[in-house]
Amino acid sequence: MKNRSGGSTHLHVKIIDFGLSEQDKATFVEDLAPCSDSWDIVPVLGSSRTDVMDCSMGRETVMGLHGVPPRDRLVCPEPFAKLAINFDGSTSVCCADWSHGTVVGNVVRESVGDMWTGRRLASFRLCHLLGNRATIPACRSCGLIRSFAPFADLDDQRERLLKIFAGVGIRDLTPAPRGFPGCLPELAAS
Repeated sequence: MKNRSGGSTHLHVKIIDFGLSEQDKATFVEDLAPCSDSWDIVPVLGSSRTDVMDCSMGRETVMGLHGVPPRDRLVCPEPFAKLAINFDGSTSVCCADWSHGTVVGNVVRESVGDMWTGRRLASFRLCHLLGNRATIPACRSCGLIRSFAPFADLDDQRERLLKIFAGVGIRDLTPAPRGFPGCLPELAAS
């Protein structure tokens, strides 16, 4: 992928260190570094749907990404930064979405660019910006949102981002696409 894309696509691969041996880590780097632009081995952090399954393996998140202590926030940066392509081609908003509750498309049927600029991801982003993250089951009790570094914090950018969405036709996003019901109650009433 790295050598074939020829565009501005950046392929980042990562693995969660759930007790990997040094040999496992070395194998991961050896196998994937040559075919990716960047790689990372990350600690066990919060995951989506913690109300259904605890993926923390009994570990409390005491340190977030980039060595920063966890903190509460309203807006998750994931839908504004990346997409996660799952084993079957379905494409989720978040790599912590083990339940596939944030799927916005499938790379088998549509391009990443179409998904990135599409209605489903825009609706998902709006849901977070409007403070309705809890209406998305995969996001409701997610612990990953607390783990991001301060530079990824979008809470202070909510109003600016909402204006951008208003400029591209916020009403075109109602009713919310199937899969994110109740995401935009303020808009559905208007």
